Amino acid sequence: MSEEWQIKNPSITLYPFHLRDDGDEGYGKVAKNAQNLWETLADNVGKEFNSNELKSLREKLICYKDKQYYPKGEQENPNNGKLLPDKGETLDLQLITQPDKPELYGSIYPRRIHDTYTADLTFCYKNATMKVADLNQLNPQGCLLPNAIKPSLGQTLLLYAAPAVYDTYPKLADECVTAFVQGKQQASPEFRAEGKLFGSPIFEYDSREDDAAKRCHILVWLQDNAQTLQSATPTFNSYLMNLLCSRAKIVFVYREARKKYRKAQQIVGELEKKLPEFGEVEREQSQEVKLQKLKKLLAEVRTKMFACAQQVRYLQEDRNTIDINAENYAE
Repeated sequence: MSEEWQIKNPSITLYPFHLRDDGDEGYGKVAKNAQNLWETLADNVGKEFNSNELKSLREKLICYKDKQYYPKGEQENPNNGKLLPDKGETLDLQLITQPDKPELYGSIYPRRIHDTYTADLTFCYKNATMKVADLNQLNPQGCLLPNAIKPSLGQTLLLYAAPAVYDTYPKLADECVTAFVQGKQQASPEFRAEGKLFGSPIFEYDSREDDAAKRCHILVWLQDNAQTLQSATPTFNSYLMNLLCSRAKIVFVYREARKKYRKAQQIVGELEKKLPEFGEVEREQSQEVKLQKLKKLLAEVRTKMFACAQQVRYLQEDRNTIDINAENYAE
């Protein structure tokens, strides 16, 4: 990587999306691994960044009691989806200092959006110019990548920086992603699209893996307008979290629907193979044997038809979920 690539004041924001509820178990039923997101942020990310606030995250969330996951706390302390007590939104992390490196600032905004846990976990450098190659400092040991976070619905990483030299933005964005990922992601995210947000170019990268928990989705936002940051208000961030949550659900459910469609196709194929057996039963001379074979065949067909109908019902539910989140995404 060229050492000439430099950026100013880089920040990285992790938006993970993890199912809090398990619809298969019933409405509002808590998923068995619902707390995994908070455990990972506290135990893994907190350790890698050596952040005491993150390490003690369990003690600060209303969905924990005596350091144990306690989802009823969200009903006992309703806070409009915010998971910090006393109407708190953001927990500022203590400055992270390391020898020969600029001070690292951090904050976390834990939140629940309907049936999903999420967070805005941000780390940033201020008044600092650094080599792009050093972006791995914002991702020690790859701890912010999906194969480390393992969010059930996937995640988005937003990398924001001001180029030290305003030159070739697409190439700079590529270099930023390469340096940040450090080859620690099984399938490297590839460039997918580009556009502008608040006057500054933004680039999208995605590994497009089928497993949402492993899918690496990165946005690189390069400041080209002095007013860009002023437009990125807390209200905008709330909208962005909702937008990315809807996107994550659409992508996740679409992938799951494809699996169910393939399963339904397999069952239909098995049913079609059973059709010739009805002719064989008809040719049976013994009425008693014919009746026994017919009962057995009908039982097998009935079981497969029920399984097929079940997959079709699941597909309809997935379509409804996609439609709802597509509407939210469009808004």
